[in-house]
Amino acid sequence: LASPMWLTIALPSMIPFTNAYMVNWLQALIIIFWTGHSLQEEERIDSFTSLSVRPFSNAEWLAGKIVGFLLVIFLFDVTAASIAISIHLFLSDSPFSFFPYLFYFFTLSVPTIIFVTGVSLFIKSVLRKSVLAVSCLLVIFYLGTVLLANRLHGINDLFLTNMPNVLSEVTGMAQAFLYFLQRSTF
Repeated sequence: LASPMWLTIALPSMIPFTNAYMVNWLQALIIIFWTGHSLQEEERIDSFTSLSVRPFSNAEWLAGKIVGFLLVIFLFDVTAASIAISIHLFLSDSPFSFFPYLFYFFTLSVPTIIFVTGVSLFIKSVLRKSVLAVSCLLVIFYLGTVLLANRLHGINDLFLTNMPNVLSEVTGMAQAFLYFLQRSTF
């Protein structure tokens, strides 16, 4: 095994940030491909389902599907964080702090989950073709993270690739106001 980099040992927040950053990319891809899948399945069911009686409205049904989907994604985040905590505690020389895991979950993962889910549902409901919608979403997120990330002081940077986001126990966060301002846009 190679010796760990000094930065991962010196800052207890580097392992939680790296975990949240990589999980964000993976969950965005999962959301892009999986969002709206169950809604498209419902459109393909035969005409007899229109006669079925449900004790709730279509809006409640749609909200329940979206909340269920978000709970699955949050469960995925909690599982990934649990694995990262186990690695941090048992296999790393870095000091452990639980606060960065919560901080990056609420400031990095949750806004990304909500924004990507909303944009995916919107694009898939407008375009109605899954392949076209997924292609469009992948292009949008590629443009937003690669080509437009440095424009307008990082306002388009969904995954925070170009902003300082290291959390130190001694000095706190560099440019915390700008960090929170950028994350609040999503």
